[in-house]
Amino acid sequence: MNTDVEHITGAQFLAAANRSTRNGADKPAFRQILESLKQFPRTKQRLTFELLAMAWQSLEVRADPGELIIWVTLWSESVEEQRLSEYVESLEKIICRYFDLLGHLEIPPGTIHPFTMTLVFGLTAIRKRNRHRFDAVLDTLRRRCGEAKLDPRCAIISETERRISQGNDRVGDEH
Repeated sequence: MNTDVEHITGAQFLAAANRSTRNGADKPAFRQILESLKQFPRTKQRLTFELLAMAWQSLEVRADPGELIIWVTLWSESVEEQRLSEYVESLEKIICRYFDLLGHLEIPPGTIHPFTMTLVFGLTAIRKRNRHRFDAVLDTLRRRCGEAKLDPRCAIISETERRISQGNDRVGDEH
């Protein structure tokens, strides 16, 4: 694969990531993209915002934006200070909408839904960049839960808090 990494789009990046997951022969090319992106922090920042937009679009069709949020989290440090509030606000909007959509799923009480990881990653990214906003978002989600025994999302929030407090907020420091 011959890719102009500096100008790669979010869609192209995700396609390369998916190819490398499906086919081992594509892993070296994808690793090269990741390695090359280290030389282009502004490209990573641009991709981060493209992936945020794609995450919102996936929510509009009620799809899990988990893969997108993982990359947005991994590249959170690439977001420059002047765009930080835009980044955090976008993530907040996505997380809150995602949480609302979880309320429409049938999640048996006492179970942890697999989508918990999307919340863990998204909240981790906010926590890394703005602890005050992290606390505010978490408080908002708790208030949206309703009755703890009746709303399985409360268990998701508890599990998310547990995972983050265990130090999972170090996710992505190596990218």
